[in-house]
Amino acid sequence: RVGLGAMVESVLGYALEKGHSAVDWSTRPLPEPWLRYAALDVELLVDLRDALERELERQGKLEWARQEFDAIAAAPPAPPRKDPWRRTSGMHKVRRRRQMAVVRELWESRDRIAQRRDVSPGKVLGDAAIVEAALALPANAHALSALPGYGQRMGRRQLEQWMAAVDRAKALSENELPQPGASPAGPPP
Repeated sequence: RVGLGAMVESVLGYALEKGHSAVDWSTRPLPEPWLRYAALDVELLVDLRDALERELERQGKLEWARQEFDAIAAAPPAPPRKDPWRRTSGMHKVRRRRQMAVVRELWESRDRIAQRRDVSPGKVLGDAAIVEAALALPANAHALSALPGYGQRMGRRQLEQWMAAVDRAKALSENELPQPGASPAGPPP
């Protein structure tokens, strides 16, 4: 098993509490029990590092491990994926190029907003909502608001920005539309 909990249990003999591992950590302010949970996870990191370093030394692998860590730290980041919007969950339902353009525009808008707010893109607008809008090609904000994912909780300003993305896609000339492409490597995120 790999993961902090398994490592701490295997190396240090402590079982970490799992009660808050699956909560929404973007919630603010974080409730006090979550803060304690996170602090306990971090508190053991130095002890874990020291124990692993001693074990590598005992096995005569410490220098090798340091070389590996240095190589990993020095490696350049992977290049950005080409057309990451193509990995939108449910993209297999989108067949027409105009619909693909809607997915692209909504995905890119969502990504910018998520980066600005420092939240995961799915918290801003779900993949399913992006695909619904692409398939429906709504004529106006009212039609968009009737689609799943764009309902009551969404404010007027937010709805208008999504509609603007749809309108941008609808305004593209034929030669600006994305080409159908081979499906990206691996499953959608």
